[in-house]
Amino acid sequence: GETFNVFSLCGVDHYEIWHSKILAEFLNPRGMHGQTDAAFLKAFFKIINNKINKKSEDCLFDEWTYVRSEESAKLGELNIGRFDVYLENYKKKVICVIENKIFAGEQPTQLERYSNWLEDKEGYTTYLIFLTLDGHESSTINDKKKYIQLAYKNDILPWLQECRQIACDKPFVRETLGQYQYHLEKIINGGQIMDEKIVKLLNNGTNLK
Repeated sequence: GETFNVFSLCGVDHYEIWHSKILAEFLNPRGMHGQTDAAFLKAFFKIINNKINKKSEDCLFDEWTYVRSEESAKLGELNIGRFDVYLENYKKKVICVIENKIFAGEQPTQLERYSNWLEDKEGYTTYLIFLTLDGHESSTINDKKKYIQLAYKNDILPWLQECRQIACDKPFVRETLGQYQYHLEKIINGGQIMDEKIVKLLNNGTNLK
């Protein structure tokens, strides 16, 4: 019974839209997890601030009133695309956009478009997050300083573990976080095994073509 996993059962697997919905729910201070003090969101921003060597600030975390997945955006008449996860704090004027990639590649100029949209938000503090399994760089934006790289392996898994500790007295939430953590570990390890198989095949000259 220890290997039972509801996320595997529901076919979440590598589909980014489902991972984005799950992340948005955990990050939402008004999510069904019931952590109304926004503890999960605070823990997430602690990771972000550590990445950019920024001192943690009180961003009125409980007042991040808009947290959505698959949020459409436009810049004038230009369709920018859909943000995988979008967070906004109206009072403090802070926006965070997460582009979530499991195995799929980026769309042309994707992060550049998102960065331009955020730069147009005058008076806002903005964060553009590029989230991948291993934390690799984006290939669709020229200035690497315009976004923050996060990895499921080195950033999201530890964050989920911290969230489990925060929710230690909420068994439903704690065990759901644990199941999602275990599910991600399987996806990450599966990707690494596939990479190793591909490299092994390519090392054989006859398979290179």
